[in-house]
Amino acid sequence: MHSGVGPAAQLKRHKIEVVHDIPSVGEGLRDHCFVPMVNTRTDTSTDRKASHGSQKAMDNWVMGNVSCELDIGWFKPTEKLRTWPEFLALPEYEQRYLLQGTVPHFEMIIHSPTFFNALNYHCFLVFLFNAQTRGQVMLQSSDADAPLLFDAKFLAHPFYRRLAVEAPRGSFRYTKDSVANLAMPQDASDEELLGYWLANISSSWNMTGTVKMGKSGDSDAIVDADFKVIGIENLRIADMGVVPVLVNAHIQVVAYVTGVTCAEKLQRDYQFNQKVQGRSAL
Repeated sequence: MHSGVGPAAQLKRHKIEVVHDIPSVGEGLRDHCFVPMVNTRTDTSTDRKASHGSQKAMDNWVMGNVSCELDIGWFKPTEKLRTWPEFLALPEYEQRYLLQGTVPHFEMIIHSPTFFNALNYHCFLVFLFNAQTRGQVMLQSSDADAPLLFDAKFLAHPFYRRLAVEAPRGSFRYTKDSVANLAMPQDASDEELLGYWLANISSSWNMTGTVKMGKSGDSDAIVDADFKVIGIENLRIADMGVVPVLVNAHIQVVAYVTGVTCAEKLQRDYQFNQKVQGRSAL
């Protein structure tokens, strides 16, 4: 958008010359959101204070232990799901998708550090999947160094609010040895859980979909299957912005596959795999 490609009205508002008017640039934002659930524990229920109570210990954790210490689980409240009015109000195709056995509804990460180093504590991170809303990214200035405005419309959809209420309840079964809540809902009521989300919700930095790849004729498609920006010559985009779906997982592998797929298309189009003056073009 800072280069003049995007919604003309928004560009003009910031006095940016319109090179190509594409209204859907910046639309379609999807992201995973999460909240932390942190409580102190009895001295005998965890050794976190001993293992994380010094700078050296934390340096070791950061350098080598993240993949070994974090436990991650994916969950779906299948039987409860069928009774939720918010679920029954979804389109039939969305209901079928959500009921598939391989489609998780939320994720929990345990043993995540929040750096309360002097305490024995336990931290859960609760992530929500299957966002039903589409947000947007907007300019706040013509200055390319100025922050953009991201609005993923977290919790705007009734189904997502219901999921936000149900997902954290699973963490309460692991808090029997808790002493005090550092960052936790005070109880498991709908009102308390939803209020906790509204006060503590955060992006998980999994933004996708703001320059969507689509088929010819799709009104909101910005790039085609070859990553080419529709209507502009010699411009391709190969990042998470082009991915039209938000996968129910951590998206790093999707970013890798997106980049590799675009590279393969460039190799094909420009014959980079041929030898040039006795050397490979790559």
